[in-house]
Amino acid sequence: MKTTMLRAFIMGTLVLAVACGGSDGTDPEPTSCDPACAADEHCHDGMCMKNSDMCMPACEAGQLCVNGTCESGPPVMTNQCTSDADKLLLEDDTIGDLVKACGLGCVANDDVATCSEECITTDTDLSAGCSGCFAAVLVCSFEKCADECSATLGGEDCDDCQWDAGCIASFTTCSGLTGPSVDPEADCEAQGGTWNAEDQSCTVTSSNCVPECDDSQVCNNGACEPASPPSCEPPCADNENCEDGTCVLDPTMVGSVPTSCGSPGQGLEPVDCTKNGDTNAQCVFSNHCMCTVADGFECETSGEVVSAECVPGSSCVSATPPGNKPLSEIFETIFQNQGCTAGYCHGGGANELLLSDVANTHANLVGQTATTAGCGLTERVVPGNPEESILWHRVKPLAEGETADTACISKMPAGSDGLSEEHAQLVYDWIKGGALQ
Repeated sequence: MKTTMLRAFIMGTLVLAVACGGSDGTDPEPTSCDPACAADEHCHDGMCMKNSDMCMPACEAGQLCVNGTCESGPPVMTNQCTSDADKLLLEDDTIGDLVKACGLGCVANDDVATCSEECITTDTDLSAGCSGCFAAVLVCSFEKCADECSATLGGEDCDDCQWDAGCIASFTTCSGLTGPSVDPEADCEAQGGTWNAEDQSCTVTSSNCVPECDDSQVCNNGACEPASPPSCEPPCADNENCEDGTCVLDPTMVGSVPTSCGSPGQGLEPVDCTKNGDTNAQCVFSNHCMCTVADGFECETSGEVVSAECVPGSSCVSATPPGNKPLSEIFETIFQNQGCTAGYCHGGGANELLLSDVANTHANLVGQTATTAGCGLTERVVPGNPEESILWHRVKPLAEGETADTACISKMPAGSDGLSEEHAQLVYDWIKGGALQ
């Protein structure tokens, strides 16, 4: 088995490495904002952000503002080429030529790293992370070894410069693969292997490593190599981290504890984004929850006021209340037993509103304009929004300190202070759940 697979395309073709700490395959962050930000916004990494979203005080040099918290810069990428798929592709001796072609084709591009990475990924089928390691050495070579490498990306002078500039060491760190040896034949013999000068390969019959590998390494054909952490399949969601092959919630992104969302520095009380059951809710910019609409949750800003946009201090509530029932199941309790269906009342069409049975009640309430507006509202029932529905204000009990004279609309049933808390909740949940028949 070949234990110096890199030699075929590193020594004599192209030595590839991560420049300046590696590449994670992403575009470099822009530094300016176009169009310019509003007066109450700051330009942060090319994005206009509200002042309340920024880190206060400002982060020190070398730190990033992440969700309102100053954190160290991006970590150096490691072990990007150690997957079985990448290792198999790297055994192809033509990889070096393909990478060189991509580099020379992108040398005049404004963004050599991105251009090269996209080209390498397309032409070689390597993973994006592994392609990023290769693309970064092109940047390293063009920036630090321009005179030696720009023309052909090869030759002894280019090789020597790439070694001296640290490109090779960076590639080894980024890729997780063992770089070429200064004396591979001697190393092969030291491992108890047989050196093949024709194809520059070493065959090791023993799988034992001498000396023994440490805890962070594995023994592969007599050589100690960095151990790759178990990967997660399928890949983890955006709000999860892969730890030892298992997807776990990212504590910096999910409101898993009451204090996880709500920045005291911004005058916000702590909010637990998950307290109402939205286990996938995220805490964004350390000051407000981002609810998972796909799972049936939405933002609630204060009490019963539901906002279409999650704002600082909001929490996540179920879009369809657990106790929601269709009209057919609450009709007898709410309308019939309260006298609404009597002939002298809405059973006879009082005030041009007929509520004689389930079908008529649903047809005449849901999405219908009231003959008499109240509380600044005109719709009898707005599905999904009790606060915008006149019916809800008609039946909900008087609030503390409120009287029939001060209420924004007269209560129903006529002459009452509204329904009981229990019955009113049935109406609220019915409307909130979509006012189903």
